[in-house]
Parts: sequence; C-alpha cells; structure tokens
Amino acid sequence: AAGIMARTCGRYTRSFEYLEQALASRRALGDRRGEAIALNNLAVSARDQADYPKVEHYARQSLAIAREIGDQNLEALGLMNLGVAMRGQTQNEVARTYFQHSLAIFSELGEKRSIAALHNFLGGLAQDQGHWQEAHQLYQQSLELNQELGDYWGLGISTHNLATLWYEQQDYDRAWEVLLQSLNHYYRAGVRHGLNECFETMARIASRRGDLEQSSWALGVLAQLEESIGLALSDEQRALREQMAEELILAMGRPAYLQAHQKGRSDSLENVYRRIFSGSLA
Repeated sequence: AAGIMARTCGRYTRSFEYLEQALASRRALGDRRGEAIALNNLAVSARDQADYPKVEHYARQSLAIAREIGDQNLEALGLMNLGVAMRGQTQNEVARTYFQHSLAIFSELGEKRSIAALHNFLGGLAQDQGHWQEAHQLYQQSLELNQELGDYWGLGISTHNLATLWYEQQDYDRAWEVLLQSLNHYYRAGVRHGLNECFETMARIASRRGDLEQSSWALGVLAQLEESIGLALSDEQRALREQMAEELILAMGRPAYLQAHQKGRSDSLENVYRRIFSGSLA
C-alpha cells in the first residue's frame, strides 16, 4: 500500500523500495496471489518510468502465477501490463492482442475501472495509426466509464488523451479547452502521475496557438515537475523536448525563452493551478 501511495505521489524510488519489500515478504510467506499482486504493482511503477523491458519482466512473472492459481482478475492485469510493455517496445500488433484479451476478461468480470483503462490503451494504438474516429470513440467510452465511477484521475487521463487527439487533428482551440478540463480533473484527484504529460501537451498546443511565452512557461513547469517526482525520460522524449526548446528559442530569442522557462520552473504547483483556474491561461 505504501508503494502504491508513493507512486501516486510521484515518488518512484520510494515506490520501488516498498514494492520490492512487499514482493520479498509475499514470497517468504508462500503467498502466490500476493506475489502476483506485488509483481503487477512493480510493472506499473516501471511503466511510469518508461522502462518497458522491466515492465515485461514483472508482467510475465505475474501472468504465469495468475494462470497457475486460476485468478482471472490478475491474469487480465498481467495481460494489460504486457500490452503496455509491447507497445513501449513498438510491437503494436502484439500489444493490441494482449489488450483485447485483457478487455475480454475484464468485461466478463465487470471491472469498469480496468475496462476504462484498456479503452485508453486501445485508443492510443488507434491514434498512433491515424485512425481518428476509432480513437475518439475509445477515449469517449473511457471518459463515460470514468464519469460513472466518479474517478477524477481516470477522467484526467481520458480528457488528456482527447486533447492530444484534437491536437493531432490541428484543432488547437478544442485541444486547449479539453486540456484545461484534464488539468481540473488532475487537481481534484490530487495526483501527480500523468500530470507531466498535460504540461508537455500544453507546451505543444500553446506553441501552435502562437503563445510562445506560455509554451516556454509550460516547459519550465514540466521540467520542475519531472525533477520533483524523479521521472526518468527516454532518449526519444529528451530529444523531442530539446527540439521543442530549440524551436522556441529560434522564434522568440534565448533571453525571452529563458525568462519564461525559469518562471515555470520556479512556480509551485499550487501557484500553477491558481494561474490555470484564474483564467490567466485562457
């Protein structure tokens, strides 16, 4: 439980420490179901760090135990995490198979929260292939399930995904509107995991809307947020960030960029939310 809470708060090093202790304790007790749960939780924390080989390592172990003890819920979780691992390693069709198998089990079990998550994952695969209508339908289904559950964290994820979809279709005003809804949901959920993605999307949308200062500020918020939670970046993510920064510096000049960026880096999260909800980012 402490490991899960640490992950929710964005304290990933602490999360791994607690979850590894939990795994060792379950194994010492001979608790196979508890072992599978701990492995799944480790897979999720590894997923947040974009360490997809490690996600696969934990998920395969958990899935094997789940099938051994005949626990369908844990089997579906293992399959979902394997889907994430495969997508992260650009094996999208394999990922789709795992997601669909997981969705079939969770649908039979009536696990709405997990069904909502899988709709988001499948929507992401559709979006990657430029299947806008399919992606929108899947994200919308996830959104409706999270509304039914009153899950603000889930709502934050679903609305952020919709914002990225509108962004890719170059409807930047609609993307901005939905992104602000996502930030409101994250605020109400009180979580940090996933919030970084919102500010990266904000930087991209603001740039396309011509507000270069706001884009630079959002990159600054993103930098301090990821540092505060110890979030690791892949080489690809780091290259994309550097490219975005270089484009902003070229367009607005280095001094103006650095000033806006530093303002974002030094803003507390409370003040960031205050700016957003006061309408100063409209």
